[in-house]
Amino acid sequence: MSTDHVAAKPASRFQFGAVSAVFSAFLIDGAGFGAWAALLPVFKSQLSISEGQLSVALFSMVIGSVAAMPIAGRFIARLGSRRVIIAAAVAYSILLPLVALTASPASTLAIFAIGALITGAAKGSLDVSVNAQAIAIENHEGRPIVARCHGGWSMGALTGSLFVAGGLKLSLGAPLIMTLLGLLLLGLAAFSGRRLTEHDRPDEHAHHRHSLWPRGRLAPLAALAFIALFCEGSMADWSAVFLADVVGAEPASAALGFATYATAMTASRFCGDQLSHRLGPVVLMRFSGAVAALGLALSLASQTYWLGLLGFAMAGFGLANIIPALFRAAARHGHAGPAIASVSTVGYVGLLIGPPIIGALSRTLGLPLSLGLLVLFSGVLGASANLAKPRGTN
Repeated sequence: MSTDHVAAKPASRFQFGAVSAVFSAFLIDGAGFGAWAALLPVFKSQLSISEGQLSVALFSMVIGSVAAMPIAGRFIARLGSRRVIIAAAVAYSILLPLVALTASPASTLAIFAIGALITGAAKGSLDVSVNAQAIAIENHEGRPIVARCHGGWSMGALTGSLFVAGGLKLSLGAPLIMTLLGLLLLGLAAFSGRRLTEHDRPDEHAHHRHSLWPRGRLAPLAALAFIALFCEGSMADWSAVFLADVVGAEPASAALGFATYATAMTASRFCGDQLSHRLGPVVLMRFSGAVAALGLALSLASQTYWLGLLGFAMAGFGLANIIPALFRAAARHGHAGPAIASVSTVGYVGLLIGPPIIGALSRTLGLPLSLGLLVLFSGVLGASANLAKPRGTN
């Protein structure tokens, strides 16, 4: 089946099993990250480190992910995404309790950073392989599922953070919490591994043809992924700060800024596949970019609490389906694994450097004007929607 267009056709029994399997793999990816994020204050306290020192471990996690992505793409091209998902999911589940042990009071920042680096490598490999698998199923079955799977990642992140919150409420230590979660994720990996497909067939000569970095038609898609994840990372780190420092909201009320944004993003991803089918990828991307830009402009211009929340919700709804659209487009230009790997690697750089760039600009321009860059970027995403157009269409 051509990868240029995902046409609708009746769902098969096979599809339900395959979709539930890849959805479960996205859940594993998100749950591990949600648990990691929720335990960061505990790790910081146990190691007696500052915020700046903690950023070393955060940076190590991202570096591990970014470094592993193109390598995982090569393995996907040669072995298929199913095998890479199973290996990465098992490694990720085992590494979660181990990284918690590296943050014990008897450990050091260096050991913790190494643990974060290795765990990040497993996560980056899982990120690439689950997206390649979702697109393989989508192309084979003829029904869009990628946005829904990204919604599964968001659900997993929420579940992982709630699991940690419950464990801490019961006075369980971080290693035990992560061990219990790791066992649950191993069980989920066993469930999904048996049902994942092999429709992205291995290519024995892939290592001779695929570049680790985006070239040709992948280059502009990678640039858009950089912009989209720049916006996502900046919203995650600065939405609550904007409400607190600029709008003057109380800390508890300000925290709802990111919660509103994240909830809208999750909801949008669960309806994104239907929107993509009804509107087509180009119209959906134009609509998404416009909604995100208008929402962010509303929040920044009004500088009021309730309009700020409404604007953040619009931004989350709009940005939610940009990355799935870009990954679909990337998969049309070669083997899905290496293509997604090269695009997502550049995208992760945007996720990493977006928040500090906004912070640096805010020292000179102020936070509202600095966040205006996200309005511009959202407009660029919408204006560049033709890059998501299936080949052979006008």
